[in-house]
Amino acid sequence: MTRRQLRIGTMQTKATARGRTARLLAATLWLTSLTAFAPTACAEWIETAKLFGADTLPGSWAGWGSKGVDIDSGTVVLGAAQPNGVGPGEAYVFRNEGGGWTQVGELAALDGAVGELFGSAVAVSGNRAVVTAPEGRSPAGRTGAAYVFEYSGSAWQQVAKLTADDGASGDTFGSDVAIHGDSIIVGANHDEDQGHFTGAAYVFRNDGSGWSQAAKLTASDQAEFDGFGTAVAIHGNTALVGAVDEGADGSVYVFEDSGAGWQQVGKWTATEKTGINGAFGWSLDLEENRAVVGRFRAPDEAGGAGAAYVFDRTDSGWMETARLLADDAASGDALGISVGLSGDTIIAGAYSNDELGGGAGAAYVFDFDGTGWSQTQKLFGSTVAASDLFGYSVAVENGTIVATSLGDDEAGARAGAAFVFANVPEPSSWALMISGAAALALLARRRRRPMSD
Repeated sequence: MTRRQLRIGTMQTKATARGRTARLLAATLWLTSLTAFAPTACAEWIETAKLFGADTLPGSWAGWGSKGVDIDSGTVVLGAAQPNGVGPGEAYVFRNEGGGWTQVGELAALDGAVGELFGSAVAVSGNRAVVTAPEGRSPAGRTGAAYVFEYSGSAWQQVAKLTADDGASGDTFGSDVAIHGDSIIVGANHDEDQGHFTGAAYVFRNDGSGWSQAAKLTASDQAEFDGFGTAVAIHGNTALVGAVDEGADGSVYVFEDSGAGWQQVGKWTATEKTGINGAFGWSLDLEENRAVVGRFRAPDEAGGAGAAYVFDRTDSGWMETARLLADDAASGDALGISVGLSGDTIIAGAYSNDELGGGAGAAYVFDFDGTGWSQTQKLFGSTVAASDLFGYSVAVENGTIVATSLGDDEAGARAGAAFVFANVPEPSSWALMISGAAALALLARRRRRPMSD
C-alpha cells in the first residue's frame, strides 16, 4: 500500500468516525428538542392578552368582588360591579377566536340600578353565565339577586333572575356564585334566619322548563357571625360553602345530594389556628374529586401571608392533602384571597404582594407532579404597578389563567382589567429545536461536500 493510499484510508476512517459522531449528536439534539415539547415537559405561563370592556368606565373596578372573573370552555366573563356608583354594574364576555381574545358580549341586568353591585360575582359554564347583584332590589328590599344569561348562537341574553324564596333586606344574596351544568349555587352570607351574619346558600336547578330553588343550605352548627355563604362551589352532586368566621378561624361545609335532597356530609377546618379572623373558606374551587380552599389570613412563618389548602376525595372520604405557601411568603400578602383549580394546577391570588410596589399584587401557580405540590411560577401582569391589586380574583382552565387587576388605569382611573396567561413551552425549548435543526442541516451539508485528498 502506498503512502498516498494509506493517507486516504486514514482520512476515510476519520471522516467515517466524524460522520457517526455528527449523526449521533444530531439525533440526540433532535430527540431532545422533540421531548421538550412533550406534555410532561416543563412549561411556563406567558401573558397573551389584557382584557377590559370596550366602554369600561373609570371607577368600574373590573374584577372586584368575591369572584370577579371566571373561565370555562374558552369563554371569560369579567365582572365590573362599579362599587363607586358610576353605573349599575355590568359584566363583559370574551372569547379566544382566531388566535386572539375578543369581546363578544356585555351583560347587564334588565332591571338594574346604580348601587346594586351587579358584577360582584360571576360564573360561567358552557353557554351559560351567572352574574350577581348582592344589593339588588326586590319588594322585600335590598335582598340581592343573581341573573342567568345564555348564548343563543348570536348574542347573550338574560333568561332568568334568581332570588331566594325567603329573601330579606340585607341578606346579600349573591355574595358568591358558582355554576356547573344545570346547577347554580348562590351565597347569601348575611342571611339572618339563625342570627346576625349567620348566612346561607341556595341551590337552583334547571329541569328543562326553567330555574327553580331546589334547596337552602345552612350549617348544622351555625352561629352568629359565621359568614356562611361567603364562598361557594358546586360540581355535580357536591357543593362546598365557606363560613369564614366560624369558630374564629373559618370552616368549609360539604354537602351532597344523593337523590333524597341536599345533606351536610362533612366539615373542613384548617390545621393551623389563629383564634381570630382566620378566613379559612374565603375562596373556593371544586372539581369532581379535588378542591382548593383559600385562607388569606393564614398564620405561617411570615406572619399571616396567606395559604391555600388542597383536599382530595378518597375511598374513605375527603382529606386535606397539601397546604400551599408562596416560596417568598411575606406578611400581609393575602395569598388565597382568590383560588382556581384545573386538574393538577392551582392558581392563588395574593393581591397585597408588594414586589412591584405596595399593593401591586401577584398570583402564584402550583402544580402537582404525581407525588406532591410545588410552586412553579409567580405571575404579574405586564403593566401592573403599585395599588393595582393584581390577583384579587383568579380562574384557570386547561392551560389558560385569568387574573384581575382592579386598580388598572388603562381604560380609565381604576377601571380595572384582567390579564390572560397561556401555558406554553419555555423559550429554552425553542433553542433546543433550533439547535437540532442546525445539527441536521450541518450533517446534510457534510454529506453533500466532496472529499478532497
